[in-house]
Amino acid sequence: MKTKPIVSSVVNLTPAGKNYNNSFFEQRIGDATLGLTPYFSKLLYKLSKENAWSIANYIVSMRTEVNLSDHYRRNILSVLTNFSIFYNNKSFRLLTRDEILAFLDSLRKVEDVDPLHKWVSTNIIHIEFINIRYAPYSN
Repeated sequence: MKTKPIVSSVVNLTPAGKNYNNSFFEQRIGDATLGLTPYFSKLLYKLSKENAWSIANYIVSMRTEVNLSDHYRRNILSVLTNFSIFYNNKSFRLLTRDEILAFLDSLRKVEDVDPLHKWVSTNIIHIEFINIRYAPYSN
């Protein structure tokens, strides 16, 4: 069964559509990783600009709404960059629901390894990001 791609619920993911202004892009990466080690900004630069922009925007938006700890920002950056890399930097907007669920399922741990189900909190980060940035395609 073929699934439909996820459609962006945020119309303008990048400044001026798909035209990335490098200084604005670099500033956004800097804002998202402010106070963190350079390792985390390097993670974003390894991604496609569109996915890096989406992750950086998500973090900056979250920082304005709640006081994110550095630990939580590091976790978000690590998990979402792995999400992008899992699908070879395929645009988040083009991922299907089945692809997203396959990634989330890849994080699942067996009961013996994780009896307290701590892997679930990692999935929650993914689900929050997906729900905020991308709404499922509806008929």
